[in-house]
Amino acid sequence: MKQIKISVNKLGEYMTADPSRRKRIIADQKKPKRFIVQRYSIARRAIADYFVYHRGDKKEIERLIQSLIYEKYDTDFKKSDSILSIEALSIFKKNVTFDKSLFNFDLEKFRSFESKRLDVSGVSVSIRPEVIISGKMRGKPFIGAIKMHFSKTNQLDKEAGSFISTLLYQYLIETYPEMKVRPEFCFSLDVFSSTVITAPKNFARKWMQITDACEEIKIRWDYL
Repeated sequence: MKQIKISVNKLGEYMTADPSRRKRIIADQKKPKRFIVQRYSIARRAIADYFVYHRGDKKEIERLIQSLIYEKYDTDFKKSDSILSIEALSIFKKNVTFDKSLFNFDLEKFRSFESKRLDVSGVSVSIRPEVIISGKMRGKPFIGAIKMHFSKTNQLDKEAGSFISTLLYQYLIETYPEMKVRPEFCFSLDVFSSTVITAPKNFARKWMQITDACEEIKIRWDYL
């Protein structure tokens, strides 16, 4: 049986893309490259560390940037990833801010081995947030998460971020059924566009649009 798969960030981009870009997204997800090396790996880890270990202190980001600038690299890939990460970290340090109250709660890195996929109208969506947020509000435990996006050429606008945070919200509901999921703590973070978007209050309307888009993906999958 065929499995139709897409990543949450690509689905968010799909939601606001023009027809030609939508076609390309489906084709790329259907026939991904056999060996894909994740770019921005240094920046991804460093920003997660900013939340989890440094509790909003950007001095460690600056120290890392300076270290990367002067480091010697033994492969072209490591050098390239470092250059890309320096740019991403510099933008994050300058332009991205989170309310200090966030750091009053428990923040931990998402454990990838616990990752589950979200089924949306027969489309399997990979979510994999980088940071999990938990704590208590008004005496009741809650959970949230942060999903990052790194791309200079395919930056996410606010609308795309809103779809991603909606998917993140639904993912947490299904993955942590014993916890209250708070939409205001479901963050889509696009580093290059410096946009931070939380899950909207009009969840039902957004979710209907997402399910419609996944129905479209399912129909078009065999024809690309």
